Amino acid sequence: MRRAKPIGESVFSSLRFQRPGNSPADQKEGGVQGKSSAPSTRGARVEPLGRCTCAEGRGSAGTAAETRVRGASGGRARVIGFREVTARPFPYSTHSPRPAVLGRHAGSPSPGSGYPQPVAPWVFGSLFCLYRFLGLRPGSDVTERKCLGILGCRPVFKGHTELRTASDSSLELSCIWAEVAHLGLGLFKGTDFCNLGNTFGVAGYWTEQRYCLLKQGYPPLTKILASFFGKLLGQEMDPLKNVLVTVGAYGALFTAFQALVDEGDEVIIIEPAFNCYEPMTMMAGGRPVFVSLRLSPAPKGQLGSSNDWQLDPTELASKFTPRTKILVLNTPNNPLGKVFSKKELELVAALCQQHDVLCFSDEVYQWLVYDGHQHISIASLPGMWERTLTIGSAGKSFSATGWKVGWVMGPDNIMKHLRTVHQNSIFHCPTQAQAAVAQCFEREQQHFGQPSSYFLQLPQAMGLNRDHMIQSLQSVGLKPLIPQGSYFLIADISDFKSSMPDLPGAMDEPYDTRFAKWMIKNKGLSAIPVSTFYSQPHHKDFDHYIRFCFVKDKATLQAMDKRLCSWKGEPQA
Repeated sequence: MRRAKPIGESVFSSLRFQRPGNSPADQKEGGVQGKSSAPSTRGARVEPLGRCTCAEGRGSAGTAAETRVRGASGGRARVIGFREVTARPFPYSTHSPRPAVLGRHAGSPSPGSGYPQPVAPWVFGSLFCLYRFLGLRPGSDVTERKCLGILGCRPVFKGHTELRTASDSSLELSCIWAEVAHLGLGLFKGTDFCNLGNTFGVAGYWTEQRYCLLKQGYPPLTKILASFFGKLLGQEMDPLKNVLVTVGAYGALFTAFQALVDEGDEVIIIEPAFNCYEPMTMMAGGRPVFVSLRLSPAPKGQLGSSNDWQLDPTELASKFTPRTKILVLNTPNNPLGKVFSKKELELVAALCQQHDVLCFSDEVYQWLVYDGHQHISIASLPGMWERTLTIGSAGKSFSATGWKVGWVMGPDNIMKHLRTVHQNSIFHCPTQAQAAVAQCFEREQQHFGQPSSYFLQLPQAMGLNRDHMIQSLQSVGLKPLIPQGSYFLIADISDFKSSMPDLPGAMDEPYDTRFAKWMIKNKGLSAIPVSTFYSQPHHKDFDHYIRFCFVKDKATLQAMDKRLCSWKGEPQA
């Protein structure tokens, strides 16, 4: 039986370097010539593997400090029992240890030195990620070609199965080339409260170009995040131990999955779900396990609500097994706009504690809650801070999605593994954007809870946009569901599926995808098919909904009204 792993155990494998002057002939199995077989890979020619090699069968053979190093003739390095990495400086000069990143070499030899030219750290991080994504083993003749030709390759995970992409490429292309009102994605210019462009100018960071030396993030930002959210979560947060700034919430999610999901771990995903959770789980070697929210239909003649979609306690409990490592929660939910109630969160919390499971809580829309509903962070519930990673986004919080500043917060025994992944892939995010976001939070902290608070004004304004869009969509026969939160609402297209069943498209293409393409081409409106937020077996069960984004400026909403007006009364293709 598989032994349960302690919370916070990292799966990040060690970075392995080749030191110049140590030829394969100098190495022997079990150690390096002339040195003891102590637990160190220093001096040995070893290569980073395409997947984690950490501690299989811990406790059965060898101690936690046992290390085996093989020579260059087909050997691999295997570190048994180590779950953490001591970061090494990247070689900026040819006198430092050289990494075996691009196949056999890290670059072209510099004149007269015999050493490779240094490789930029961001290239190193990118290639490290590529190896992990593609399951490649450095040292093969094709590895370098595959990495450098990645733009022409299809992303795969272990087992050579295709990853489900976040959106249909042909749908994206049709949006690019057609003159449409873009209602599918959260593209929004924001307000005067937090014009990050102006904030950059005030901060003076365009000219100074400071480099942040702390991997956790720009100190003023980590400090204000710890202060601001510590009060909300009821925790005394240390900016250096409990906060990590990432390249958007997307970066926070990726870092968390890479740090904590091991080969064969099960990850429970509540669907419909933001469609990066599944591929990120699989990239890390885990297995996604899906549980669907169940719809209770609204009374006839009334609009449904995102609150009509509920967790089945029995079904959710049945998904937990001895291999379950993580449950992913998204509240407010994308695409439904559902805000999980305290009762639902207490159910999730009880099951996580009962089965010793971590919770990734994606709360990027926490400030966009409507009609008196309340967002509750699951980390604030008793016993959940110790096992929860709470993920947030400046882009969603301050309507500046293009700046890509996110964060993740949690207990140090878990966060230290995320810091290891972050340090050895991204290391830090652009200082200028972090400085701007820090100023926005400092300003918001002064106004928080008052009528002048941006986090109060934003949902009030977007609630009006939501009501406007709901009324407009109904005019052409679409049946929107009223969201409790987030940027989005979904609309039922069942009537169109009955009256227009044979829209162009592939035989196995879900109806909502075909409808979305038809709507772009014929009506000049774009939306996202909801089936893409479900696992493949459930596509056909939920192919009669499309998602709209109502966080739009006035001009976009007017363009929508114009197109809907011309559509009204003529729904046929």
